[in-house]
Amino acid sequence: MSDNPQSPESISEELRKLGDNLKNTLNALWQSEERQNITQNVEQGISDLGKAIDNLANEVTKGETSQRLKQDFNDLRTRVNNGELETQVRSEMVSSLHRVNEELNKFSTRWSPKADSGAAQGAQSDQPESERSQGDPDKGV
Repeated sequence: MSDNPQSPESISEELRKLGDNLKNTLNALWQSEERQNITQNVEQGISDLGKAIDNLANEVTKGETSQRLKQDFNDLRTRVNNGELETQVRSEMVSSLHRVNEELNKFSTRWSPKADSGAAQGAQSDQPESERSQGDPDKGV
């Protein structure tokens, strides 16, 4: 450090000069030919990218797969509009519900006591033949 302290005015003056120099430097950079070339290249690249995306979109919409999808959607729309799809869905739902009900009925029948032979006989019929012929060990039979 020097023996002469700087006055507040000189610090303010240097800060003002620094601000002016930064402003002039940024202006020079902004208006430079190199920055303008970079900006032009970026703008051209973005434009080329947009054109390439447009071309790709046109190719996709004109392609075989796209045409097939359009036809499939049109067929679906027709089936919905004329009720064919609704009829098919209803029929499949009824069939599925019928199968579920049959399976539930089988399950329920298997686990419920037999109404015509009584609970005791139903329990005995679940035992193997060898156990039924031996009788009830608790009763001494």
